[in-house]
Amino acid sequence: MVVAIAIGVFAVASVSTAYAILEREIVRNYLATNPAAALLEVQRLDEAVVAAARSRAGITWAEGGAQITARVKVGPNEWLS
Repeated sequence: MVVAIAIGVFAVASVSTAYAILEREIVRNYLATNPAAALLEVQRLDEAVVAAARSRAGITWAEGGAQITARVKVGPNEWLS
């Protein structure tokens, strides 16, 4: 009985310690990626527009990217995005 209680206490302490470390490190690592402060969705974008955005005062970085929206048929008349 004493061994089972000791193992249980050790397990709870290990999980609590791991949670505390992960909670701190996940936030720190996310912020180190320099997350986007704004996302703009436009129909058409070329490099000239991106270059113009980069040259504006107060903008640290701008980049263009593509997004593809698709859906999958999972059953008769049933689709998932």
